[in-house]
Amino acid sequence: MKKISCVSFILISIAFGTLFFNNNIAYACSGGSPLNLPELLNQSDYLVKAQATEIDDAGQNTIIRVESYISGGAGSEFLLLVRHYPVVTDYLLQGRSGGGDCLGLWQSLDPTLTFYAFLSRNEDGSFSAFPITTSWEYLVSFSNSTDTVEVYVEGNSQIGVSEQLTETEFLSMVQAESGETPVTPLTSSFYPLKSPLLISTTDGQYILPVDWQPPYAITEDTFALSNNNGYRFGFWEALQCDQSNEHEYSISPDGHNIAVVGENNTICFTWGHSVTGEAVLFSQTSDAIAVWDDCQLSIYTTGYPRLGQEWYAIELVSSTSLSGENCQQFYEFATWSSDGRLLAFADADGMHIWDVFTFENPPEIIIGIEADQSFMPLFFSAGGRYLNYSNGEINQYFDLQSGAIFDDGVISPDERILIRFDTTKDLSEYEICSLTPFYCYNSPPISLWFKNSEGELERFYDLSLVNEVIWRNNSSFIVFACTNDNYDRCALGQFRIGYSGWENTGASEAIAFDLEDFNDTIAVVYDTTIVIDSYRLDISQWVDGELTNVEWLPSLFYSN
Repeated sequence: MKKISCVSFILISIAFGTLFFNNNIAYACSGGSPLNLPELLNQSDYLVKAQATEIDDAGQNTIIRVESYISGGAGSEFLLLVRHYPVVTDYLLQGRSGGGDCLGLWQSLDPTLTFYAFLSRNEDGSFSAFPITTSWEYLVSFSNSTDTVEVYVEGNSQIGVSEQLTETEFLSMVQAESGETPVTPLTSSFYPLKSPLLISTTDGQYILPVDWQPPYAITEDTFALSNNNGYRFGFWEALQCDQSNEHEYSISPDGHNIAVVGENNTICFTWGHSVTGEAVLFSQTSDAIAVWDDCQLSIYTTGYPRLGQEWYAIELVSSTSLSGENCQQFYEFATWSSDGRLLAFADADGMHIWDVFTFENPPEIIIGIEADQSFMPLFFSAGGRYLNYSNGEINQYFDLQSGAIFDDGVISPDERILIRFDTTKDLSEYEICSLTPFYCYNSPPISLWFKNSEGELERFYDLSLVNEVIWRNNSSFIVFACTNDNYDRCALGQFRIGYSGWENTGASEAIAFDLEDFNDTIAVVYDTTIVIDSYRLDISQWVDGELTNVEWLPSLFYSN
């Protein structure tokens, strides 16, 4: 559960409004008109002639290749064009938009189509398009010399003049109005990222935009906005629970719902629905919530037609009683499986597993508590077979099928391999273990040359203390390991399965790293430099303090 102040909510709502009512939505919802040609040139950053190259799974956002910059001067050869942020794309694909919120999916772009677009740069480094024609077209193309588009040359639909322009006439009018001639793009520019990058230093935090422009410093409020990838719906309805300056809130994983814990044991949701309770946890699929109210744990669904419900309705599914004299200590001691079906939770009796939609089966206790014990479910493995939980000062896995208990670590996506190490420690010895059948063996060493304080090379074979492990897929993983002496240096090692087993495919000294799963993109911190795939960026001139960490923010490409 997070806390946010009223001021933060105002800032985020304003920012969300800016993004939500972006150039290709605001005019329609406000009942206005497309801009005329002089206004388009004045308010846009560029007019480009371009083609789509990469398109996201919903056909909404795309990386475009610019053939020519008609106005605005030269820019990058490739730009990321955002027509809907992924959270809104998902909102629309769920069928939630009934037209009253002025939303609809854009037609998927044809990669063979060459089009013109007036573009405005967003703070995250992506670009949005302005409506160009009187019929609200944002991207216009001409298939032959006689094709025309109707453009306002002055005024608007209320009082204005429009003309049908061929491609030649359109370009001539643009050139006459702007005083510019077309220029070719900067082919030396970087290919755009699909996600902004959060950069942390000893003195603050910064965001690297997707177009590789200089990072900009952020505040706690702008981080909350950026980290939640766009905007949310119905903030003010959810805020009706509480009039204080501080609010505890949760946002559903799909971004469509917010729960604000208010006064008088009331939890308010987007669109004004509320339930009685003191704590809430959204399922991973966002279509169910667990609500704690004193010693009662209840499951509600959040209004999905595929569950036979109306949109936005909060409906009670089932409930169970918690054991314990003070049940508040168990609030949110729970986690959902990735399919939104199982809830693992704890109370004074131990740790339970609950199939929340199988109404005839009550929660089942899987580990009972003995004297001076405490358990907290942390997360399910990708396939839902293994449950990671805290047991005092250590973490373990519980096999929900066999009842076996395994040591802590990170399990592969196919649930066959466990990289065994103590995730509660900053550094821990690690082993590679097969889960089916179970056996472990020593991991291959990470061999790397380091320079000592005198600048002389020294080789280490003992980088076996793990700080972090991330699986890229079932056949490869990344290890962030450090020396086990006073040298205090760390390296990034990459492993993949080979003919003779797991092989180290390379290592490099590093300070920190993060993997962006959707695009399989690694960002690595080296002193004042961040390397993203093959690109190397020295950001010392733009940030204060020493680099400490990087974190990918949500992707601007929608993924099924």
